Amino acid sequence: MTDDWMRTFEFVTVIDIFADFKPLAWMEGLTFFWPSAFLQEFINAKGNEFASVRINGEAYRLKTITGKRSHSDIAAWVFKDNCFFTPKPASAKLPFSYNIIPDQIRWLAASTIVRINKSKRQNKMPFPRWPLDLTVDSIEDIERCCVECEDIITKKRESSIQLTHDIDTPESLENLHLFLEIEEKHHVHSTNFIVPRGWKLDFSILEAVKKKGHEIGIHGYNHDNRTPFLSSIKMEARIDEAVELLLDYKIKGYRAPSLLMSAPLMEILGKHFHYDSSIPNSGGFYSSQRNGCMTARPFYYNGILEIPLTLPSDANLLFQNKKEEEILEMWIKLTKIILKSGGTVNLLTHCEKRYSGNKKMLDIYDEYISYLNSLNLPNLRTLSQLHGRLSIEHNEMKRNG
Repeated sequence: MTDDWMRTFEFVTVIDIFADFKPLAWMEGLTFFWPSAFLQEFINAKGNEFASVRINGEAYRLKTITGKRSHSDIAAWVFKDNCFFTPKPASAKLPFSYNIIPDQIRWLAASTIVRINKSKRQNKMPFPRWPLDLTVDSIEDIERCCVECEDIITKKRESSIQLTHDIDTPESLENLHLFLEIEEKHHVHSTNFIVPRGWKLDFSILEAVKKKGHEIGIHGYNHDNRTPFLSSIKMEARIDEAVELLLDYKIKGYRAPSLLMSAPLMEILGKHFHYDSSIPNSGGFYSSQRNGCMTARPFYYNGILEIPLTLPSDANLLFQNKKEEEILEMWIKLTKIILKSGGTVNLLTHCEKRYSGNKKMLDIYDEYISYLNSLNLPNLRTLSQLHGRLSIEHNEMKRNG
């Protein structure tokens, strides 16, 4: 994505939403990237004022639109391949699997990449805005609420919360029970993405996970980070083998190792799975630059439901040297924003001791779920349960035209 592309956008902070448009109130105090054409239409419109915003230090009032208008669709920009599909990383270019490199060296390399990327972006406009960017959701709601003849938002969107784990190593699978015990204490379930060909799986653990009501998904093939960049034939063969190995677990979902995705892989996934959950809302400093879908709401892409990762993962934050208390504070703060906006909270944690499989981080995880339960929201679902609800709504919308 070039800098020229960014010049078609404005960095906009919403100051106030006016009384008759309270469904948009979640935007107050937040900052978004809005296409210049989209913004100008609402500044120059003749309808009722619905919001005040700040752009480059200047205040403007936005008004509802009546009659014909050009349609500034953020998806035309965001859903391009170079927005949330990633280039081939160095780890996938090695003549051997990067997994043979000792953990300490990999951790040091990841932390170094984060520091370098963070330093590079310090004086640049962040895109997507980290750690959370709800640009797509803001435009969707304005389009629905402030344009004549379009559907007015009459009810609060139903939010949802998902807890997920990426099981990257034998250690992670052995430690998984520590997380499940916390979840079961709070009467919630998680979705657990298993690497099918990375090592010899202990199927007795998988059986126990399944019997307790937790979900199992597929996490790539062998976590060598090469799958998204193989030929379609080789990608298909890997997916077929992974699905066959875990056939008894009725797999419905996929997550890509290291969250590396490509358009050809997404097309293949649509043939085998009901949903994917590999695309972050905002990739942060560990991902490729400008990686993220800028929405906290699930969406369909080439026929498959994408459930974006909307909270920064434990790894993403630990690579930035965040302390446990800072991580908890950030998760809770962002959860409040996402739920208020009608989005989906989707948290990824890892079970190795160097990530969340240690006492301090397990205590943080326990405290975070306690916070979720305090909200009294009957919506802590596995990803397949969320897919089931959304697919019903999607089919109803198609039937109703």
